[in-house]
Amino acid sequence: MFGEQSGRGGRNLYELLGLQAPKTVPSELMQGAYHEFSIELLSKYAGDYMVLTSSAQLEELQADPVWGSLPAIKNNKVYIWTEEESWFRDPIALLKQTQDLADWIIELNTTSK
Repeated sequence: MFGEQSGRGGRNLYELLGLQAPKTVPSELMQGAYHEFSIELLSKYAGDYMVLTSSAQLEELQADPVWGSLPAIKNNKVYIWTEEESWFRDPIALLKQTQDLADWIIELNTTSK
């Protein structure tokens, strides 16, 4: 999980777009750059939307029953970024990343109505 001070979408979502992590995520997990946890905790921490910054582990995730039970997965609200798209934190990259995420959120919310 990427926090508020992280690249890879964390800063974009929480600082620039002003979104909040699910209330079940302890605040100390959000303060650092990132936090690793087991897939068993994913259902506790996952929100209505998910952003993955790599597809490298996607097959492994999809094979786990926890993955298929998540609301974001059931409702097709998952954004998959390549590492190259989400890695950099310079102003130009942050602007592009933030715009991409905002466009995705807007598209999901206008097509689901």
